Amino acid sequence: MDQRIEKPGTRSMNPWTAALVVAALVLVVLAIGSYAFNWKWTGFRGNTLWNWLELLVLPAALAFAPLWVTAHEYRANRMTHLKT
Repeated sequence: MDQRIEKPGTRSMNPWTAALVVAALVLVVLAIGSYAFNWKWTGFRGNTLWNWLELLVLPAALAFAPLWVTAHEYRANRMTHLKT
Protein backbone atom coordinates (compact mmCIF):
# COMPACT_ATOMS: atom_id res chain seq x y z
CA MET A 1 0.00 0.00 0.00
CA ASP A 2 1.35 3.39 -1.01
CA GLN A 3 1.15 5.84 1.89
CA ARG A 4 2.78 8.99 0.58
CA ILE A 5 2.16 12.17 2.47
CA GLU A 6 2.03 15.23 0.28
CA LYS A 7 2.13 18.79 1.47
CA PRO A 8 -0.97 20.85 0.75
CA GLY A 9 -0.73 22.65 -2.56
CA THR A 10 1.82 20.26 -4.10
CA ARG A 11 1.13 17.71 -6.80
CA SER A 12 3.34 15.00 -8.14
CA MET A 13 3.41 14.51 -11.89
CA ASN A 14 2.79 11.15 -13.51
CA PRO A 15 6.09 9.89 -15.04
CA TRP A 16 4.40 9.35 -18.43
CA THR A 17 3.07 12.89 -18.39
CA ALA A 18 6.51 14.23 -17.52
CA ALA A 19 8.09 12.22 -20.35
CA LEU A 20 5.50 13.50 -22.82
CA VAL A 21 6.07 17.11 -21.76
CA VAL A 22 9.85 16.72 -22.09
CA ALA A 23 9.52 15.10 -25.53
CA ALA A 24 7.21 17.90 -26.72
CA LEU A 25 9.61 20.56 -25.46
CA VAL A 26 12.55 18.88 -27.19
CA LEU A 27 10.57 18.72 -30.44
CA VAL A 28 9.66 22.40 -30.20
CA VAL A 29 13.24 23.47 -29.43
CA LEU A 30 14.59 21.43 -32.35
CA ALA A 31 11.98 22.79 -34.76
CA ILE A 32 12.61 26.39 -33.72
CA GLY A 33 16.35 25.86 -33.89
CA SER A 34 16.03 24.37 -37.35
CA TYR A 35 13.99 27.20 -38.84
CA ALA A 36 15.25 30.21 -36.86
CA PHE A 37 18.92 29.33 -36.37
CA ASN A 38 19.51 27.17 -39.47
CA TRP A 39 20.41 24.01 -37.58
CA LYS A 40 20.74 21.65 -40.53
CA TRP A 41 21.38 18.53 -38.44
CA THR A 42 17.81 18.44 -37.06
CA GLY A 43 16.24 17.32 -40.33
CA PHE A 44 13.27 19.70 -40.03
CA ARG A 45 14.46 22.21 -42.61
CA GLY A 46 12.41 22.12 -45.80
CA ASN A 47 9.42 20.32 -44.32
CA THR A 48 6.04 21.49 -45.53
CA LEU A 49 2.79 21.79 -43.63
CA TRP A 50 1.78 18.36 -44.94
CA ASN A 51 4.92 16.82 -43.39
CA TRP A 52 4.03 18.31 -40.01
CA LEU A 53 0.42 17.11 -40.25
CA GLU A 54 1.61 13.63 -41.12
CA LEU A 55 3.93 13.70 -38.13
CA LEU A 56 0.97 14.49 -35.87
CA VAL A 57 -1.79 12.40 -37.48
CA LEU A 58 0.04 9.11 -37.98
CA PRO A 59 0.63 8.42 -34.26
CA ALA A 60 -2.97 9.44 -33.50
CA ALA A 61 -4.29 7.04 -36.15
CA LEU A 62 -2.17 4.22 -34.75
CA ALA A 63 -3.39 4.98 -31.23
CA PHE A 64 -7.07 4.95 -32.24
CA ALA A 65 -6.89 1.86 -34.48
CA PRO A 66 -7.51 -0.62 -31.61
CA LEU A 67 -10.51 1.43 -30.47
CA TRP A 68 -11.95 1.37 -33.98
CA VAL A 69 -11.53 -2.40 -34.28
CA THR A 70 -13.09 -2.95 -30.84
CA ALA A 71 -16.04 -0.69 -31.69
CA HIS A 72 -16.52 -2.49 -35.02
CA GLU A 73 -16.55 -5.90 -33.30
CA TYR A 74 -18.99 -4.59 -30.67
CA ARG A 75 -21.36 -3.31 -33.35
CA ALA A 76 -21.12 -6.56 -35.31
CA ASN A 77 -21.89 -8.64 -32.21
CA ARG A 78 -24.77 -6.36 -31.28
CA MET A 79 -26.29 -6.63 -34.77
CA THR A 80 -26.15 -10.45 -34.71
CA HIS A 81 -27.90 -10.48 -31.32
CA LEU A 82 -30.60 -8.12 -32.56
CA LYS A 83 -31.33 -10.30 -35.61
CA THR A 84 -32.04 -13.39 -33.51
